[in-house]
Amino acid sequence: MIELKDLSVSYDGEKFAIKDINLHIEKGEVLGVIGSSGSGKSTLIKSINRLVEPFKGSKVIIDGEDITHYSEKELRLIRREIGMIFQDYNLVDRSSVLDNVLIGRLGYKSKMDTLLSRYTDEEYMMARKSLERLGLEDKIFQRADQLSGGQKQRVAISKTLTQQPKIILADEPVASLDVATSKVIMEYFKRVNEKKNITIIINLHDVNLAKEYCSRIIALHKGEIVFNGKAGELHDGLLEKIYLQ
Repeated sequence: MIELKDLSVSYDGEKFAIKDINLHIEKGEVLGVIGSSGSGKSTLIKSINRLVEPFKGSKVIIDGEDITHYSEKELRLIRREIGMIFQDYNLVDRSSVLDNVLIGRLGYKSKMDTLLSRYTDEEYMMARKSLERLGLEDKIFQRADQLSGGQKQRVAISKTLTQQPKIILADEPVASLDVATSKVIMEYFKRVNEKKNITIIINLHDVNLAKEYCSRIIALHKGEIVFNGKAGELHDGLLEKIYLQ
């Protein structure tokens, strides 16, 4: 479903944040990406929907389509099928939970509908169902800035589900949460994957979470893949290479 060929990204034209990444991701996979700070995890995630621009010769292929040189108009269309979840939640604090979740539909709206915040009854129903799935039906009219960190992340997931994506890219979504809350959020990702068969690529700082919830793990070190396999194949020697060298 997703194929990265010789994917490299450089922010200054000299030093590479990621270099020569070759990776195939099947539909319905939950792929965990681990590595120390600065290893290239966020760059890798963002390059898949071209929030950062790949270096020349790179290819990002989604469903057989090379999107590496897509125009802005073409990217807007493909990004409707790619949900993005950030560590900082990316919510509008003064807006209600429902209004934040409806933002997931903006990729399908005209400029006028977006300006006037016009949504269909079907879209309101989709947003409500997404919130119910994540146990937030009692928070629907509450302002986003009144929620806990774990609740905010669940709203972010609800917003992404309302977008109806084929792919979810999650960039350190539990890094600022405590262990118990992190497990709750990861359980929601697992449930979404199992029920909707959505491909999930998730950056994680916690190796144990990656081992428990991801069907496959890749590890980055200095912008290159140094491990690609099942959780059980990650031994102490590899982890030392990934994090300590």
